[in-house]
Amino acid sequence: MKLAKFLALLLVLSLPLNLLGQVTKSINGKIVDEDQQPLSNVSVLVKSALEEIITYSLTDLKGRYNLILPSDTDMNNIKLSIQLLGFKKASYPVIITTGEKVEMPVMVLVEDFNELQEVQVTATDRGIRIRNDTTVYKAEKFADGTESKIQDLLKKMPGIEVQEDGRLKFKGREVSKLLIENDDLFNNNYSIGTKNISANIIDEVQAIERYSENPLLKGLENTDKIALNLKLKDNEFDFSVNSTLGVGHESRLYADIVALGISKKYKSLSIAHYNNSGINTSPYDYSISTALEKAVLKPSLEHLLRKGINLSNVDSEYTVRNRNSWLNTNTILKLTHRTNLTINVNKFDDLLKTRNRTREAYFSTNDSILFDQINSIRNKPNVFNADFKLSTDLNNRTTFNFESKNRFEKNNANFEYSFNSLEGNRIESGQKDAISVQELEYIHKIKANSAIQFLGRFNYGSLNENDTYINERIFLGDLFFNNQQVVQKTFGSNVLFNYLKSNDKSKLSHGLELNYQNSKFSSGLGSVFNPNQPQVSNANSREYNFIAYNIDYGVTFNKLIINARSKARLAKLQLNGEHNERVSLNFLSSLKYRATSKIDIESFYKYEENPILINQTYQQPVFNNVYVANIFLSDEPVFLKTQEMGLKFRYYDLLKALGINSSISYGTDFNPFVSNSIFDEDIIIDNKEIIDDNRHHRFKINFLGEKLFYDISSKIQLGFNYYHYKYQNRINQSILRNNELSNYNLKFNYQSTFSGGINFSNYLIYGKVQSKNSQNTFDNGFIDNTFMLSLKPNKTLRARFDAKLYVPDMDNLEENLFLLSAMIDFRPVEKNYKFSLSLNNLTNEQKFERIAVTDFSRSIYSQDILSFNVLLKCSFDIL
Repeated sequence: MKLAKFLALLLVLSLPLNLLGQVTKSINGKIVDEDQQPLSNVSVLVKSALEEIITYSLTDLKGRYNLILPSDTDMNNIKLSIQLLGFKKASYPVIITTGEKVEMPVMVLVEDFNELQEVQVTATDRGIRIRNDTTVYKAEKFADGTESKIQDLLKKMPGIEVQEDGRLKFKGREVSKLLIENDDLFNNNYSIGTKNISANIIDEVQAIERYSENPLLKGLENTDKIALNLKLKDNEFDFSVNSTLGVGHESRLYADIVALGISKKYKSLSIAHYNNSGINTSPYDYSISTALEKAVLKPSLEHLLRKGINLSNVDSEYTVRNRNSWLNTNTILKLTHRTNLTINVNKFDDLLKTRNRTREAYFSTNDSILFDQINSIRNKPNVFNADFKLSTDLNNRTTFNFESKNRFEKNNANFEYSFNSLEGNRIESGQKDAISVQELEYIHKIKANSAIQFLGRFNYGSLNENDTYINERIFLGDLFFNNQQVVQKTFGSNVLFNYLKSNDKSKLSHGLELNYQNSKFSSGLGSVFNPNQPQVSNANSREYNFIAYNIDYGVTFNKLIINARSKARLAKLQLNGEHNERVSLNFLSSLKYRATSKIDIESFYKYEENPILINQTYQQPVFNNVYVANIFLSDEPVFLKTQEMGLKFRYYDLLKALGINSSISYGTDFNPFVSNSIFDEDIIIDNKEIIDDNRHHRFKINFLGEKLFYDISSKIQLGFNYYHYKYQNRINQSILRNNELSNYNLKFNYQSTFSGGINFSNYLIYGKVQSKNSQNTFDNGFIDNTFMLSLKPNKTLRARFDAKLYVPDMDNLEENLFLLSAMIDFRPVEKNYKFSLSLNNLTNEQKFERIAVTDFSRSIYSQDILSFNVLLKCSFDIL
């Protein structure tokens, strides 16, 4: 230690005296646009009289920069060179002053209309402003007072689509982030915000295209991400608390409290919610329809119902009784001016109950076989999720992020059912999952036009050993019982290295990723045909090891973006002690041409090989015999191969409210499994056999066009979807049958946008499913029509009426659904509370139906609808 101190002192004493006497100077300042808005990620370079770059930096989110000059800098005739894509380059001389700091005046960058055509277009009377890659919506231009949450407001903005699960689309593309005042408060679960934040606090909505999550990579990476940024009416400080209490007949209750806090040091959204009214404001979807398709229906026949199935979009609050409670907090803490801590924690519990019925007819050489099953379903999910992210800017060129994602899930489902009038049958399933992902990210900007990115990730997941699938049926006085137990553990790690570079004409990125994944599976099946017989068991264990090498390449030439990604994966399978190996390849490429700010043309090709991981065997009794269904694997790794190619075209002129989104694709599945079904009077055997060259072909066309006619205050939307699928199977030991399944939908939507007290909309879908082979053709047509009427007679009273007509079978007009509901809002002028009255199922409908057809079956699925009910709610602002 003494030697080290002596050498350090000797080094200092050996420096020239003039260097020890020099004072290091810094240059500080701020850069804004013509509207005096701060500009981030502006390149600020210090140049000498000979145009040599001395040092450089980037502006932060507030437009500020800080440049440290080397101690040997010639302070005479230096200048600042400022540049940002879409703005004219600028140069400012540096005036040397006494002291260590040089404070530059505020600098204004002017937009370059020659570089970016249509850089800024405004339609202030319509509430839309477009600047470069950002579209700004003025909230007050689209609000009419009927909006409760953010998603209600976003639905009225041209180019923005709100999906049923709360996810968003802009110009037909998925929105990856929802920001509040430029901060990512929700991570990937942003539906928490769209479903729960009040619409009346929003001032502007900014849709940002080509969004970069890290400001250091803005202008460098080949990104096609989209983010929505919410600007609040008071962006300096805002703290609001809103609560809603509701009560209805049949013991219906609703209660929540939502607190939103915004300041310079933190942003926070906290929610406490409870209801048993069928309403779901959480980001988790455990709808009974999803659980039914996965677990209630006979698992071996699940694929039959997935082909050509028609789903009515009746909300779950009409069909499911629930007991939903969840707590949530999303918080961003600004620990220092360079460090942020993001905390997302939530706990979700629910108890869902519903009833439905499935009637199936299977056509065979012995006439039709009919099954009739009535289900009483109970689903009880429990989720705890905790995510943490620490982000710090080590300096103006370097960022370090650490993120921890943890999820614990428990789900118990119970299904009691009658089968062909035989009572006392049940299915139970229990599942416990634990998933944890840890990530480290390091980004360093080497120069103004280049950067490196490093990402390390470790993941771990497990299915608890108590996960079971139990099925009991009672036939002719005997008890038939089977159960399946599944254990799964998986862990893995991967490392990603990415290099990015750009210049005036192009952007280039190279990426290399190494990945290791280990998955262990074991499953056991026990079957008891009656209590006096011994159990028949079938158990096996599998272990997969994956080693993957991913290579990414992306380049952008002005308006042309080219991306390619390839993956080579070595899979090692250990089955009951024996080892096998297999190499798989994945490849994805895309070419996008952005002709103007309004037009995108994209072509793509992808090829994937994905392994099947687990052996499944099911046995269920039918009549006096045993229903047998096997999904099995060979002793070697089996891969499903898929390739697809397609073309996408998008045109959006938001100022004219005109949008067109279309796509066409063709794909081939190399699936080694072929269904082999045998029908008899009292037995069905549905096996899977492996065929080396078994190809399934699919063809898809999608088109959606919309136009808002300002002169007549009307919005019209036209859509068309077509899906064609070819596959093979065997029926009653036949030769391989070639089958075709076609599904198409026609959509028409009209919506008025009158400024007066009345508006209405009508959304019509006509669909048809056709299944055919060389012997028969089966088809089914349906209509789904929704009409909405909105009334606003004065400033305090608003009403909305919703009517749905659903015809599941155009050849049978008797089994129709007509659902009528109403909602009335009363908000006194200049008061902080309002009353809402919801009246659901005024027509007191009992059920709705959907129909599925295949090449050898027709299934009618009917869902019970909750009887007429009323819910009165009072919402009030506490702060």
